[in-house]
Amino acid sequence: MPFCVESKTHTELSILRYFFVAPENIFSSQVTIDEEQTRHIEKVLRLKIGEEVQVFDGCGREYTVVLRAKEGRCLIGAIIDRQTAVPPQVRVTLVQGIAKGDKMDTIIQKAVEVGCSAIIPVTTKYTVVQLEKDRAVQKVARWQAIAREACKQSRRSVVPEVKPVVRYNQLFSQLKGNTIILYENEDHVSLRTVVQQMKSSSPEAGAVNLLIGPEGGFSEDEVNLARQYGAQSAGLGKYILRTETAGLVAASIVLYEYGEIG
Repeated sequence: MPFCVESKTHTELSILRYFFVAPENIFSSQVTIDEEQTRHIEKVLRLKIGEEVQVFDGCGREYTVVLRAKEGRCLIGAIIDRQTAVPPQVRVTLVQGIAKGDKMDTIIQKAVEVGCSAIIPVTTKYTVVQLEKDRAVQKVARWQAIAREACKQSRRSVVPEVKPVVRYNQLFSQLKGNTIILYENEDHVSLRTVVQQMKSSSPEAGAVNLLIGPEGGFSEDEVNLARQYGAQSAGLGKYILRTETAGLVAASIVLYEYGEIG
């Protein structure tokens, strides 16, 4: 019985041919594609010399490249076009209480796909996973790699930074802009209302920090501490969301209100 082979759409092919190249490997007229991605291009996509791919540098620049040669185990591509991303109207930083298991992987991936500009993993009173220094560094490196891969999937040319793990009581000194703490016991003010008030008082959004608790949420003391630093508390409606869902929903609301999605 013959196999049925589905042809790829132009969009699917564009995603498949979208690669990250570090800025130090991009020169005035050519790029060097690393060994791992070269292997993927040759063995999985089976692209040949003379074919085109898209590459991005993680800093907002995107290049159309023609594969020209192989040097050692790396492909060399000639730049034939370049574009620079338009900065977003609002920079959303997801401050995420570290979740159990592989939930953080999903949280990072979806935060990048929806349009967050940075992610800060934070340990709180109810954080189950306590990361020692070396393990925390390893985790952040892993999460940064996930963020980079998510950019390839969503065709984002700016890779959001996953910042070092921080303790909750040390968090607020590094936050700039408007801060909103999502609290399941906040019944009076919705996130949408808070964001609309922010827009009314200051049309130029700048930065919005969204604080999301781990499993178990934030303690009352943690919410009060955030308020002392000027944060506003807000709810996400009548339902209790999982930690891996709450950040995605909250970021989507903010980005929608500022016209970045939808």
